[in-house]
This record gives sequence, structure tokens and C-alpha cells, in this order.
Amino acid sequence: MCVKVGKENILPLELCEVVPGQFCDAQLNPDQTKKMVEFTSMNPERRFQSIREGLPLLDHVNSEYVREFGISVKPDFVEHELRTPKNGGWNMLNKKYHKAARISGFIVVVFENERFFGEPVYKAMVKSFVDAAKDFGVTFNDPVPQVKWVMGRSNVDQVLGECVDTYIAQKKEDPSLILAVLPPRTQDLYDSVKRFGYIQRGLATQCLLSTKCRGANHQYWANIMLKVNAKLGGINFVPDVTLLNDPSEPTIVMGADAIHPPPGRQDKPSFTAVVCSIDSTCSQYVASSGIQQGGKEIMIEGLQDMCKNGLSKWKYHQENVEHRSIPPARLFYFRDGVSEGELKQVLQEGEYEQLFRPFICGLRRVAELPQIQDACKEMGYSPKITFFVVTKRHHHRGMAVDPRDADRSHNIPAGATIDTGITHPVESDYFQYTHGGILGTSRPSHYFPLYDENSMTADAMQELTFGLAHSFARSTRSVSIPAPVYYADIVCAKRGIHFKPTHTLGSDTASQASGGAPSSLQDFRDAWLPINVRQSTAMYWM
Repeated sequence: MCVKVGKENILPLELCEVVPGQFCDAQLNPDQTKKMVEFTSMNPERRFQSIREGLPLLDHVNSEYVREFGISVKPDFVEHELRTPKNGGWNMLNKKYHKAARISGFIVVVFENERFFGEPVYKAMVKSFVDAAKDFGVTFNDPVPQVKWVMGRSNVDQVLGECVDTYIAQKKEDPSLILAVLPPRTQDLYDSVKRFGYIQRGLATQCLLSTKCRGANHQYWANIMLKVNAKLGGINFVPDVTLLNDPSEPTIVMGADAIHPPPGRQDKPSFTAVVCSIDSTCSQYVASSGIQQGGKEIMIEGLQDMCKNGLSKWKYHQENVEHRSIPPARLFYFRDGVSEGELKQVLQEGEYEQLFRPFICGLRRVAELPQIQDACKEMGYSPKITFFVVTKRHHHRGMAVDPRDADRSHNIPAGATIDTGITHPVESDYFQYTHGGILGTSRPSHYFPLYDENSMTADAMQELTFGLAHSFARSTRSVSIPAPVYYADIVCAKRGIHFKPTHTLGSDTASQASGGAPSSLQDFRDAWLPINVRQSTAMYWM
């Protein structure tokens, strides 16, 4: 066993003296992850008590470094007034979707033992699924599906292909949906089903865990239908935001994210995603994905082409679906995957001093901003652009002073906003609790408006971010970040379906067994399987 020192030096462990208590910037193992989750699940009272108990251990008073810098640490928490919170949840009982999808017909494939998931269980499952769909306004041409039981996980592509071909031969059309019932702990099977649907055949798929859907109640199927309706082009609900509801000034909302490899894995790339709204309610999105050098650059490579792809699909939807020809007046771009310490890298060299000058419209040197503007120019558009960075990588936590002001989880209620006191003294960044707590201590999102041509007020910005947190299609609660950013994060997380099951580029086992050189970025790009064109205008990632 050796120790890696710097980028190229390797020392035998027996020649090293390891100082205890060091910070290890590496991926956590399962036991460490479990302990971390247990700690983060503490409610606000327990968390703040643990902080109080930990202060004496830090011993700031007797630290020579703290004294030399003239710093004093008060042991009390900061109390601060919040802006008025709003409700962050709603109930879909006895309500219809804003735009319900139509299912021409569907296939059910059961990858489970027929003795455990037999015909009576299957029929009850289908009835519950169809009943829930009809409750929310989804209609069926044929509510009786084609069904097939499959044992084993081999030749999944062939089995699903035969099911689809049989359906087409009988119905003379493609199925709208494939329902796949999977046994527990079968990530490989899940990826195979998704890969078949979204890459090979361009069909919507919905995977169901056999232990969950067997005898499931109406709430379970209501949650499933939120996903299915969005995948099939429906709209579950729309954000109630003033800026997004003006038909005379069409608005586009984009969300972008990047996922980087864990520390020490230079052989793996970073994956990026940009989603773009295409409808007038900013509720339907399309996605573009990319691969770039792992951990080398915080910027999104090829952002201009990704934005242009979204804009072209927005134009097609407006002209051919909504029959509108008004160019976009506003474009809101939300960027995740940038920590507060990396904000300087989002701007080009020499512009850091202008970081918190978001209302100067002449600022054009934000590194990703020119690519967005150039994409708009290529499409013949000139919308006013507002550029946000949203991050949750911070250590701010809050608790209601009066327990009566807290929500049911004892957290600060959804909608509460902090824009003074602990924020920049003269600029417009703010913290916002866009979601209600369920378990643990809620963490607000931190918003940095880096650039603004729309001359937005603080109220308008906060209404926009809170409203977009309510438009996440598969939840009837507001979420922790705006929906487009959340979508971009999910697209990045589903990167595994873009590679064949035999793909081992950059894996730990492959590099250790072969002892060969790390896979190149081009190897990953060559192995990347793009989304089928039939799914490129759908919210397939839901």
C-alpha cells in the first residue's frame, strides 16, 4: 500500500508517519455514509444543542491564532428577522392535472418470480394504476395492457424488443408506456430498462419496485402518476409567478449543473446538463447533456450548443404546439454545481471585483454568459438575461426562536427568506427556505444574482425562485432548489444509462486489474449513447 503525495509522487506507507485527525477529502465508505446520515437527521433543537456542546471543544478563547488575528467568537447564536413565509405544500385530492396526458396503450413486463408476483397481484396493480390515472384526468385508448413475466436479467434488450414488436404487430402502433416491475437491489436491470426505452426505442418507461407496488395504496399510485404524466408530455401543475404569466412577454427558464468525479479519480470525466423550458408556463423542459475533463474546469464546455438546442426546441414547441410566434422577452438562467469558493471561476479573469454588481447591464464577461447570448443571437433572439448561481454548499442553519413559528418538523417554514444581516452588506444575495422540512434540519439555498438585465427587484427575485421551487413535477411539495436546477441535477445523475452494461471505462476494478493507463476523455465520449430523438423533447428523466 502506498500514499499519493501531490499529483505524481507515491511513497510506501511503512515509510510514513500518519498524523491522526486529518481531514480526508475522499469518497465515504458505506459505514461512514451511514454515520453522516444519522448526524444530518437531527432535528433543529438537537443540532443546535450539539453546536453549543461543541463550542468548548474548539476553545476559541485560548487559541493563539484567533488572538493574533484579533478575532473574538461570541458563544451565542445570531437572531434575525425573516421575511414572511408561505405555504410549501398542496393536496391533489379530487384535482386534475393542468394538462393530462393520453395513453394509447401500454406494456407491463414483470421481472419477478410469478409465485411472488402472480396474475392476481398483477391485475390488482394494473387496476390501481388505471384508476389513479383516471382520477387525475389521464385517459386511455386501451386500459388493458400486454403483459409478460421474465425470469433472469440477461438479454433484457431482446426481451423488451420482442414485447414491443408483438404489441406493434397486434395494435399497429407503438405503446405509449412500458411499466417494468423490478425486484429489489437491481440497479443494473433498472439501467437496462431505461437504456432500452430512452436510447434504443424512444419509448417512455416507468420502473416499479415489486415490494412497493404489490398491494400499494392510492397515494403510491398518485406519486407514480406525477412521473408518468410528465414523461408523456402532460403538465401536472404550473408555477404561479407574475414574471412567468405574461403572454405578451414570453419567458424561458434554464437550469444547469455539473457533477464531478470523486477526489483521486482523474480517470473519470465530469458530466454536465442544461435543461430549458419550452412551453409558455415554464413547466415542460428539454435536456442536453455533455462530458468534459473531470474536475479540471468549473465552466460547462459546449454551453452555447446546449443552449441553442434548448432554444430551437422552444421555438418548435411555440410555433407548432402553441401556435405562437412571439420571440422570448426574458431568459432566467440558474446555475448549480458552483460552490461559494468557486464563484470567481464563473467569471473571466479580472472580473471578480465586479462579482456583486448584478445590476450593471454592460457586464458581459461572465464566462458562461457570452455563450448564452451567442446562442440567442444565432436563433435571432435578444431576451433580457438574468444569471443566478444557486448553492446549498454552506454551513448556515436556522431554527425558530419561538417554537410556535416553526413547521411540523420544527424547522423554519417554507418561503422564509433572509436577505440582510448574514448576507453581503450592500449586494443582493439571499438565503431562502424554499422547502418545508421533513427530517433533520432544513438547509436554505443561497442565491447569487450575478447578472441582471431585467432590473429585477429583490421581491421579484425571491418570488421567482420560490415559485419555481413549486413546479417540480414529481412532488406536491415545494423542493429545496428551483425545479430547472433540480432537473439538471437528475439528468447528470442518470448518466449511467448512456453507457452499455459492458462499459468499464474508468472503473476501479478495470484500472486495478489491468494496471493500464486511465481512460481518456475521448474514450468516454466515444462510448456515450445519446438520447433517442423521439425522447429528446420529453421529460424522460422524471
